[in-house]
Amino acid sequence: MMEKKTSHFNTSMNKARNICSRQEKCVVDIQKKLSEWGVNFSDTKIIIEKLKEEKFIDETRFAKSFTRQKFFQNKWGKIKIKFHLNQKKITEKNILEAFDEINDAEYLETLYDLLLRKRQATKAKNQYQLKGKLINYALSRGFETDKIHSTLNLILKQ
Repeated sequence: MMEKKTSHFNTSMNKARNICSRQEKCVVDIQKKLSEWGVNFSDTKIIIEKLKEEKFIDETRFAKSFTRQKFFQNKWGKIKIKFHLNQKKITEKNILEAFDEINDAEYLETLYDLLLRKRQATKAKNQYQLKGKLINYALSRGFETDKIHSTLNLILKQ
């Protein structure tokens, strides 16, 4: 019986290492996987600690990778990125460090491009309705209200 438990533990450990080596993962992601595989709580803690020691899991590295991907590929704003990182129980310190991956000028340029494209594709009866639709769009992408308003004012002056 003990050998079967050890075998399950080792298999789970190796599967977790394999997952972490292919893509950046956080503790919450791996806990979820281990739970799906039926690994008990104490073994899960041991596996997570071992993965951290072996640098398979690094929350700072995960936060930076997640932030880069969601900003550059998905065009998400910082509010939406932070919300998703919070759901994965990433610390505030790691989130702020991850935001250093985003250049401020590039961030505003991305917001500008998103709003400009959306403006061209949006039908509205008047300027007020157009502005409302564009604000809602940018908010849904996770951008900050003050940045949305200043960027929108630039666009609508054109």
